[in-house]
Amino acid sequence: MLAHALYSITRNAGLFRDPYKKSSSENIINQGLFYLNWLLDHQAEFTLLVMKKISPDAAKEIDFANARVLCIASDFTRYDEHAIGVMGRSIELIRYRMYLPDLVLLEAASLPAAFEPGPGSSASSPSLPNAPGGQSEVPSQMSKLNAATLARLDELRGFTRSLGDDVEEKMLKWYFRYRRLRNFASIELGTKKQAISLYLVLDPQMFADRIAHDPGQRYRDVSAIGHMGTGDLEFTIRADADLDDAKKLIEAAYRG
Repeated sequence: MLAHALYSITRNAGLFRDPYKKSSSENIINQGLFYLNWLLDHQAEFTLLVMKKISPDAAKEIDFANARVLCIASDFTRYDEHAIGVMGRSIELIRYRMYLPDLVLLEAASLPAAFEPGPGSSASSPSLPNAPGGQSEVPSQMSKLNAATLARLDELRGFTRSLGDDVEEKMLKWYFRYRRLRNFASIELGTKKQAISLYLVLDPQMFADRIAHDPGQRYRDVSAIGHMGTGDLEFTIRADADLDDAKKLIEAAYRG
């Protein structure tokens, strides 16, 4: 609804002519930045329009400090991806693919690093900032893993990144986070038991039988349990034999 209000006010002002770009050569990023700056310079007009079109309560929830630009086009160049990395603005590049007349795939070409999930949050929850490089505890945890566990970790990380060019891996304070258009998996390390915990954005109800009868107790429903990683299904890797099942779960979460 807020996006519709933005479209209405910018169109009325003669600014918004073609919000969806069919090619990668139409200065979409520059146009998006123009709209963003215009919005921030006309906060009062936008707030008033939201009050009229939606409700006064909706207007109170507008957070101009977190305004961001979503650029959707058929493709982007490496120069586009580099440009948003140095602009210091919250810009997301989203590539679309048409497969059927009524089937469209949206995939991340690049995403800002400002939106990260906090402990126990879901993929759509409000986020916490990334841990600065020197403050992550993950390298310290990795140094306490034995060779076998470290090899499993490397294999899982490599497999997850290989699922597609749209996979983004980030080392946060306590775990690795993987996202596509949204978070789909996290890897957390257990140094005392030399175990690796996967948290996956999958419905635990789909694995209810395994949760109840898995002799290795690898599966766990954590939808109502506080945890660090993103996802409601936990899978624990303690041996090489667990890797095949782990990879199948990661791929299922990646494909949504």
